[in-house]
Amino acid sequence: FRCLRVDSSPMAEVARRPGAVRQADLAALAGTVKAGSDAEDLLFHVLVRHGVDPAAPIRHDGAGTYFAGDDLVACFADDVTEDMVAALAARRPRRMVFRDAGFGSDTVRLNTDRIFARLSPGTDVTVI
Repeated sequence: FRCLRVDSSPMAEVARRPGAVRQADLAALAGTVKAGSDAEDLLFHVLVRHGVDPAAPIRHDGAGTYFAGDDLVACFADDVTEDMVAALAARRPRRMVFRDAGFGSDTVRLNTDRIFARLSPGTDVTVI
């Protein structure tokens, strides 16, 4: 049994007009998730955004990865490694979502697309 309530998006408002942003402001706009939002806030935001039934069975692996039915995998773990990405790609999910701040390094973030292209080319990979 799940009881959900409509709330504001857990995503930070970072859209700005190009002329209205100063170089000093860029660091403050790097975070994509609102402070105080937890993994479940993100998960249900992602489910609705991707058209997955919020009543779908959800399994949590205890390490920050959620499996929503047969349709979507969401990894909100901290310090995501290439080995973790490869293990998730080997499952060949239809949709895969990562949290941008969760990648252990910029190299892992860049290689994520390559890993999925090699191991699971049909997967729709999104980074929030």
